[in-house]
Amino acid sequence: MSSPGSSFVQIKHEDLLFYENCGGGSFGSVYRALWISQDKEVAVKKLLKIDKEAEILSVLSHKNIIQFYGAVLESPNYGIVTEYASGGSLYEYLSSEQSEEMDMEQIMTWAIQIAKGMHYLHAEAPVKVIHRDLKSRNVVMTADKVLKICDFGASKFLSPHHPHDGGGHFPLDGSRSHSEPACV
Repeated sequence: MSSPGSSFVQIKHEDLLFYENCGGGSFGSVYRALWISQDKEVAVKKLLKIDKEAEILSVLSHKNIIQFYGAVLESPNYGIVTEYASGGSLYEYLSSEQSEEMDMEQIMTWAIQIAKGMHYLHAEAPVKVIHRDLKSRNVVMTADKVLKICDFGASKFLSPHHPHDGGGHFPLDGSRSHSEPACV
């Protein structure tokens, strides 16, 4: 990895006004916040350290992948700043009474959106990415009910230089209960 922050926008911690804890991902807590200088509502995933997640997000751009804005690189306030999806997670939606109103058209639309996001990661992104923790908690919904894949904390780049490229097995870092049997 190049030096932290060299490939993405560095956001000052004091440029963020935190509103509420929205829950946690597999590698950090997520907060709804205001990016003051941009007057934009965002989600901030607070981390103990900046790792590959920011680097991975910085190269991705797709309507069904959470939009990355930058990272906070000031110790001890490390964080990843992304778009805020006001609809919450797909898991929350499916667990609510609202889900009873879903019809087959909505189910198919969402299945296609998730598939398009995953296809982008595996086949169209500038650098191929394997998510390694895709589940309903790691898919969020915009106000317009568009689904976006998020939480790239367990993700890895797939490149010709990667020793495991070409279908090799990766160490298990995601959710064990949601893993391929061959990877467990």
